[in-house]
Amino acid sequence: MEKSHFHKILFPNIKVFASIFADKLQMWLTSNDLLTKLHAWIVLGDEAPSLSIDKKHFLELLSAEDLTYRFYLWEENVNLLKTGYLAPTDLMDKKNYFIELAKNMNKIHE
Repeated sequence: MEKSHFHKILFPNIKVFASIFADKLQMWLTSNDLLTKLHAWIVLGDEAPSLSIDKKHFLELLSAEDLTYRFYLWEENVNLLKTGYLAPTDLMDKKNYFIELAKNMNKIHE
């Protein structure tokens, strides 16, 4: 399977990405649907969300490496969806799981 644009750029430069990402993360993350916003920003190319809330808590919850792994999983899921190995409802279930995980982790750290 051919590697995506995201995979080609990110994985050879993971340490550089992690350090840049750690600095910029506070500006990008803003709501309880953080993982949805991150998915939209990374996978769909949407605009990064504006400054808002819960940045400090989220930085404590997920490292750049953890987020990178989640992005990789999303990318693989999207590829599986395109090839017919996953149904749209499967992808929605995974998205809801990640959203709930982020919300629950946030509650633990409050």
